[in-house]
Amino acid sequence: MFPELIAKSAEIDEGTVLWKYLDLSKFISLLSKKSLWLARVDTFKDKHEGMFPLEMKQTLDKIYKEFEKEENTKDGPIQNTTDFQQHLIKNAYINCWHQNLDENMVMWEIYGKTENSVAIQTTVKDLAESVSKKDLKKYKYKVAFEPVIYKKLEDILGQLT
Repeated sequence: MFPELIAKSAEIDEGTVLWKYLDLSKFISLLSKKSLWLARVDTFKDKHEGMFPLEMKQTLDKIYKEFEKEENTKDGPIQNTTDFQQHLIKNAYINCWHQNLDENMVMWEIYGKTENSVAIQTTVKDLAESVSKKDLKKYKYKVAFEPVIYKKLEDILGQLT
């Protein structure tokens, strides 16, 4: 792969099988535009999506205290970890896939709600190779393949006490 443009977690093998469940209109859009829809992180229903784990936030808080540096962005100055986190979730885009060897009934129920739905299968390697390296370089974008780590909010809040 292209390590300067596409990062892959060590937890994910290039041969990992990925599934995407989508309705027919989104599938037709995928075929006609030859591109995947990337949703901005702050548009997800889960308001905690994209939030820093506690350990990371604490480390970043220490860094901001040491440097007390203000960096301006299109959303305004970044003065602390919260500002930085908000900047990231407004400027990060996600396209989710399901990792499994076979189709998954739960995924069909959630994402294939209509009878006009499809499931597409690929591998991490094939998906990475389908990304336009030319566009990544042109727009200075990077792609990352990372597993989703689910944590219960109660567990996260419990770490704060």
